Amino acid sequence: MLRDYQEKVIAHLQHDKSDRICVQLATGAGKTFIFAHVAAHEDNKVLILVNRIELLQQTVNTLKEGYNVDPVIITALDKKIDIHSGRVYVAMVETLFRRKTLLQQLREHIHILIVDECHIGNFHKLLDGWRRIIGFTATPFYDKKEDNLKNYYHNLFCGIDTNELVNAGYLLKPITYAPLSKLDKKKLKILNGEYDSKYTTNFLTEERVFSPAIDSIKLHGTGRMIIYNQSVSHSMHVTARLRAEGFAHVYHIDGTTPTPERQEILRRLRNEDDAIVCNCGVLTFGFDEPRVRTIVVNRLTKSLTLWLQMVGRGARPHPGKDSFKLLDLYGNCIDHGMWESVRDWNYLFSRQQEKRESLNVNLLKVCPKCDFVQNAQTRQCPECEHVFNLPEEVENRGEKSELGVIKPEMLDQIQESIKKKGHKPYAGVYELAKLVIKAGKKHKYSPAQMEQEMLSGMKIWCEKNNKRYNTWHADYALDALKIKSS
Repeated sequence: MLRDYQEKVIAHLQHDKSDRICVQLATGAGKTFIFAHVAAHEDNKVLILVNRIELLQQTVNTLKEGYNVDPVIITALDKKIDIHSGRVYVAMVETLFRRKTLLQQLREHIHILIVDECHIGNFHKLLDGWRRIIGFTATPFYDKKEDNLKNYYHNLFCGIDTNELVNAGYLLKPITYAPLSKLDKKKLKILNGEYDSKYTTNFLTEERVFSPAIDSIKLHGTGRMIIYNQSVSHSMHVTARLRAEGFAHVYHIDGTTPTPERQEILRRLRNEDDAIVCNCGVLTFGFDEPRVRTIVVNRLTKSLTLWLQMVGRGARPHPGKDSFKLLDLYGNCIDHGMWESVRDWNYLFSRQQEKRESLNVNLLKVCPKCDFVQNAQTRQCPECEHVFNLPEEVENRGEKSELGVIKPEMLDQIQESIKKKGHKPYAGVYELAKLVIKAGKKHKYSPAQMEQEMLSGMKIWCEKNNKRYNTWHADYALDALKIKSS
């Protein structure tokens, strides 16, 4: 049975005949089931392209068991493929890229190309020459600098987001802790847009960092647990320490783990109530074990996609499970926003990485007593009832500026433009920041003058959008100014 939002996606694809369309569906929304449905009910030939063997097998199983379709499978082991032998084909992207003759034949005969995890750059080299392409992803943006996904897909259709799946009961909300979030990340090296693996592993395995991490796992971890680590060596180090600490069922897997051993470890994760699986680089895309009760992100990442995929592995419902624990050791959520946060995918879809701002609706803070992550506006921790120091009054921070750069009518124009583009209202705050910076450069305003003008504009914005102007909104405005100035 299709869920209502799945039916809406399928109906949209039937009416929207765009030659390249990207479909956004949150992790756990059942996108494999949706594109399998599209392939099964298409009269013409369809090719489904994936980038991992696990996703290929998942797609094949869904087609067979859900729709009684026996697809033609294209992997490195399948040497001879008859282009006329089937109607639905499933292929690995790198295999197909190397087989030029077969690729050309498929382009001539395939009516629809379906790309799973279409945000991944490996697929982009194969996108030319097809009649119609439908890409599916939970995160419709491209991490490569000076590029965006809109350069490869002409429009975006947003099906359902994480918060909507949580509200509907299809996914569970995490209880998030971030005990080591104040760790100084500025010292870490960035390589190709991500934390340098070797350098960061050395940092995280220093005893002054490593021991508190293990202590936090012992304190917060419950039930079946998956621990995502920075590297293979880091994962093995964690595995050895937890075993030494007395945990009986701790296992390690990575991309080199032989298939039989990997299957046995995952069987134990399924059957042992206290199983802990440490890993690096696996158990993300396409992995599903609803019995998992604790996700430990024992690593740092600049990738929002990876962050959402790791956390999402704990969100599947299961009898007796009404939430799951997320131990985000080093506070990735502070950078990326809570896993269940609302995100403006339309905005991210068309923006280059270097021009992309943080779109987190909520600024966060961590309770110093129990490590619980919560909205920055919270006065008392809902987990342990710790009372935070009252924030300073902000009314005076939003007094009318003497500069007069931002006027109410100007804000009306900005908000109307934002609405037409399909962006969230908070995107308008960054447009205000652009105006302030432009005026500041032209008239040589001081940083203090620009901040006061930004706060004054933020107060007007709150009035226009029926929001309560407070510390959080003031900080949001100054953060936007800082981002746009950098």
